[in-house]
Amino acid sequence: MFHFPITLPTDSEAFLLVYLLNHKGIMTGSLRSFVKKVGLDNLGKNIKSMNSGIVKISYCLRELKRKNYVKIKNVSRKRQKVELTELGKLMGKTCKILKSSRFNISSL
Repeated sequence: MFHFPITLPTDSEAFLLVYLLNHKGIMTGSLRSFVKKVGLDNLGKNIKSMNSGIVKISYCLRELKRKNYVKIKNVSRKRQKVELTELGKLMGKTCKILKSSRFNISSL
């Protein structure tokens, strides 16, 4: 069951959803490893250092969790397991379709 209203993710959140969808819906590791896997370029045009990438990915994951697109479980002190929910899978597929049609999500 989906709760309304469904809010569209930002560009960097949409990229994370598509990235998770392409990697079986699960990503495990530290925030630093998430930034290395995703890449600084994909988190935004103003993200130039690893520290700003960690802050940005932390913010994006927090927002995705608030929107009920992902579940975050602490594996250890620094490692986390991020998993897509059913709503997250649906939104990830939607973002993937919009991205493939070269449609800019932030223009909505």
